[in-house]
Amino acid sequence: MLCTLPLIALGSTLSLRGGASSDISFESNGKSGTMSLSCADSTPKVGYFNMSKVADDHPVRAWLIDVPLSCLGKAPDQLCADDAHIYPPSVYCKWHVPETEKELVFGPMYAHAYIQTAPGTEMVLASGAYVDCPSPKEDGFRNLTEWSEDKQKAGHFDSNDYTAKLSVYRASDAIAYVGPEGSDSISLGTPHYGDLSPKPPPPSAPPPPPPKVLAQTADAAESDCYAIKTKLASSPTGVYWVTDKNGNNPKQVMCEMETDGGGWTMMTMLRASSQWDWTPTRDEGSFPNNNSGWDRGATLVGLNQNLNERIVVYLKIIKQGQDLGTNWLKVKANSGTLPYSNIQSPDALRWTMTDNFGYSSASGTTCSHGCTKYRGYGMFKSGTWHGTQGGNNGCRDGNNICWMSQGLGCNVGSARCAYLTGAGEGVWYGYRLKQ
Repeated sequence: MLCTLPLIALGSTLSLRGGASSDISFESNGKSGTMSLSCADSTPKVGYFNMSKVADDHPVRAWLIDVPLSCLGKAPDQLCADDAHIYPPSVYCKWHVPETEKELVFGPMYAHAYIQTAPGTEMVLASGAYVDCPSPKEDGFRNLTEWSEDKQKAGHFDSNDYTAKLSVYRASDAIAYVGPEGSDSISLGTPHYGDLSPKPPPPSAPPPPPPKVLAQTADAAESDCYAIKTKLASSPTGVYWVTDKNGNNPKQVMCEMETDGGGWTMMTMLRASSQWDWTPTRDEGSFPNNNSGWDRGATLVGLNQNLNERIVVYLKIIKQGQDLGTNWLKVKANSGTLPYSNIQSPDALRWTMTDNFGYSSASGTTCSHGCTKYRGYGMFKSGTWHGTQGGNNGCRDGNNICWMSQGLGCNVGSARCAYLTGAGEGVWYGYRLKQ
């Protein structure tokens, strides 16, 4: 019989019976009746055990979900009087210790209904059932743990490595547990008899925090790339927001954070022979596409940041057929700073040249081959000559490289070339204000 039933109060007594279609008996406000439970449509599951309050005299409450309590939503006086009997309780609780293969079973027991209604109404929002499983008491401990006679006399038990796992059965069928991993078990390794400690779910390693990166919005702009590197040493090479030298008008630039300590504002990335003729005062190409090349000159003129070091980095140099990999030449102002607006006439300052081989020398000039185009920009004369030649001279991607401290002299044609167009190749120029 499928009868119309009232809203069942919290704590109403229910019993579940096995089978494809069963009834739930209830007792509420001194009255009783039954409601239909269709096991074919929904299978009850244990969603949660409240292990946190386990003690000798405190039960473990097993909250059941997917229990369809039918015929709900009527007034409390509309009880189903035709089936006024209560079915026998049929829920069992079993404690099991895998280390000892010992079990302790309680039951049969009643289940209890819980109903959640919308405030001020009798509309049912959620419903289910719970079972209060007794915690193991004195006899239970003796059944579940390995006892030594001397510890038994002293009122202690030897169970530091034992875990008791709880499961709930209806008739002979286990009700599946679908809650958090580990929350169906408790540790028996407490120092005093009968005082169970909760076993929390195994902690999962928290996901690593996202890497912190500065200056990723205009509002968070920093003064320059070197300031970003100084504030956060782990800052990777990439695009950042920086301000002009007065702290205003933020723009995006490419910061190189690895070479010679990093913190370089990149002026250009050259990836084709025609790009040697770009100038350090114009924007060219597709910034920040390092595969096709770009020039950020006009943007940097607008920022007009101060600098005291300049660098040219050759990502791949071939010398007489040998791949030398990445090499760089750097000049540092002996004193003072240069505004970027004077980048094409830097020799108002005196500079000292160094390279990645450890060579160092005061430079007589840093624009011996002109500073209007990258083709000659960066030729450093300091008794010997170093840097990008002004012509092709037989190199695949144009412009052989003069590096007299490393032999071969200048104008050596294809004997020493900076490659641009292949994977991992290119030449970039940059600057920084290093304090």
